[in-house]
Amino acid sequence: MQAHSLTKVPHTGIHLNQTLNLIPTTQLEVAGVIIIREEVTVRHDLIPQAVAVPQATAQDREALTVEVEAVLEADNIKKLTTMKKYIPHVLTVFLYSLGSYAQSMDDVLRYTRPELKGSARYVSMGGAFQALGGDLSAISDNPAAAAVFLNSELGVTINAMDNKIDANYFGVNNKLDSRSTDIDQFGVVLVLNDTKENDFVKVSFAYNYQNEQVFNNKYNARGTNPNRGLDDYFLTFASGVPYEDIKTYDDETVSDSYRYLGENRGFSAQQAFMGFQGYMINPLVEEDSNTLYVTNSNPQGNSVNHDFFVNQTGKNSKHSFTLAAQYKQNFYVGFSLNSYRSEFTRVDNLVENNYGLGSTFNLTEFQNELLTIGQGFSFQLGALYKATNNIRMGLSYQSPTWYNM
Repeated sequence: MQAHSLTKVPHTGIHLNQTLNLIPTTQLEVAGVIIIREEVTVRHDLIPQAVAVPQATAQDREALTVEVEAVLEADNIKKLTTMKKYIPHVLTVFLYSLGSYAQSMDDVLRYTRPELKGSARYVSMGGAFQALGGDLSAISDNPAAAAVFLNSELGVTINAMDNKIDANYFGVNNKLDSRSTDIDQFGVVLVLNDTKENDFVKVSFAYNYQNEQVFNNKYNARGTNPNRGLDDYFLTFASGVPYEDIKTYDDETVSDSYRYLGENRGFSAQQAFMGFQGYMINPLVEEDSNTLYVTNSNPQGNSVNHDFFVNQTGKNSKHSFTLAAQYKQNFYVGFSLNSYRSEFTRVDNLVENNYGLGSTFNLTEFQNELLTIGQGFSFQLGALYKATNNIRMGLSYQSPTWYNM
C-alpha cells in the first residue's frame, strides 16, 4: 500500500509553499542513468509576480483569499484562481493507490532472485546441503535435513553488510557507504530418539528463520541536467488529457478528483492532474477541450541542478516449520510448512533548482516513497538416502509460493 499526502498552504504575503505527493508507477528517466518511479513529491516556492499580497493574520486569511482572487480577476489573470482554491488552513489529504499496476524488472528480480543467506557453515559451502543435511539452514532446502541431527540444537547467525555505491550523474561522481547488521538465520531443532527399537529411529521437530534477500542500501547522485527537468515528466503524461479532467470543481476535494481520475481516466490523467495542481504545468488555453500544456516551472528550458538521493530498506524472509523422521539407518523424510514475509521501502528524493531568472520557481523537491508489504505460503517435501558413508542422495519438492502483496 502506498500512502500519499497533499498539503496546501495559503498566501501569507507573496510567498506560497506547497507540497504534493504523486503516485506514478511507471519509470521516469530524469536524466542519463537516473530513474525515478512510483510516487513523487513535488515541493516548490512560487512567488506570484502580478500581485503583491500584504501579510495577514490567521483571522484575516479567508478575507485575504477573496481579495487576492478579485485582484487577479480584475487584471484578467485567471491562471492561479482556476488552478487552486486558497484554503485558510493546512489541509492534509491521504491518497491511496487503487488497483494493480504492471511490475517493473526491479520488482520481478526482487521476488524471484534469492541471495545466498543462512548459517555461516551453509554459506561457506555455497548452500550445497541438499543431500547433506545436519544444518539448520539446510532445512530450508530439504525438510529431511532435520532428521539427520543426532542431538537437539539451537543456532543463530548475524550478518554485517557494507555497501559502497558509486554514482555518476552527467560526469559528476559521488560515493556513498552504507552499513547494516541483522540476524540472517535463527533456528532450533528438537530430536526425539526412539527407545523401543522401532523402524523409525527418531523424529525431529524444527523451526528455522532465514533471510532470503536484504535490500538495505543507499546512494546519492548530483549534477547538472542539460536536457530534462521535472516539468518534462508532467508534460509527457498531460499530453492528450482534456483540461476539464484535471481542474477541480466546487463540489469535490482534491482526493475525490484524484480517485475519480484513477478509476475512470487512468494513470496519465492522474499525473497530469497532480502536475497541474502543483503549478508545474499550465494548459495552453483554459478551455475544457484543451489537451496541450506548457511548462510553468522552467519556461526558458534552462539546465537545472539535481541532487538525487535514494534509500532502500527491507528484506524477504522465510519461516520454516518442519517435521522429519529417520527410517531405519539409511532413509530420512521430512515435511515443511513455510511462511514468507516481504517488506520493502524505497524513498527517492530529488531536489531541483537553478531555474534561472525567467522562472518564478526557486526550488522543487520531488520525493517518492514506496512501501511494499507481502505475505506468502508454501510447502516442501523432502527425502535423503544414505547409500554409503560417503554417498548421500537427496530429493525435495518445493510447491509454488502463494503471495499476497
